[in-house]
Amino acid sequence: SGCGQSERNGFQILRLGKNMAWLLIDNSNSRTKFRLGNEDGLLDWSAVLPTSGLTPSSLAALLDGLNFNAVLVASVVPQT
Repeated sequence: SGCGQSERNGFQILRLGKNMAWLLIDNSNSRTKFRLGNEDGLLDWSAVLPTSGLTPSSLAALLDGLNFNAVLVASVVPQT
């Protein structure tokens, strides 16, 4: 089954369907962590990249061949 979307108090609420793989991204000032998960929990695949090294090509290389249905991102305010 797929996912649905609704809005509550100005926030977009994404309802993820069953049997979906999620790419979870934790973006901090120094490093960005990647993990696959699903409705049962975290899966085996994970990766870490220096945040300063994130580029379209580094992401493409990292995610090449990975199958996922949705992306969830958590991020801090960039350090200035």
